[in-house]
Amino acid sequence: MTAFHIRPYEHYCTEEILPLYEAVGWTNYTQRPDMLRDAFAGSRDVLAAYDGTQLVGILRAVGDGASILYVQDILVQPRWQRRDAGAAGPLAADIPDDALHRRHPQDRELL
Repeated sequence: MTAFHIRPYEHYCTEEILPLYEAVGWTNYTQRPDMLRDAFAGSRDVLAAYDGTQLVGILRAVGDGASILYVQDILVQPRWQRRDAGAAGPLAADIPDDALHRRHPQDRELL
């Protein structure tokens, strides 16, 4: 099994994000790439799973900065789905304690 690494997704790249959304059939985003870019820009935090340099999964958290913080998107490349250690589980389960607070430290008490 190939190992992957989870890290903050800090620099939006259309060339790697759109193929991931296309691979899982989320056409609302793929048909409106500007909206997807804006959605990422407005997210509270984004984590990515990489197999080497290839993006294989993404977790996007959104919130209002006062009382709401939740996971909006979890996407995993189909070839990584339903594997023993696929990417979605670690994306959701192995989030560092401070992951959702890097951009907005005032939200720390929400979790």
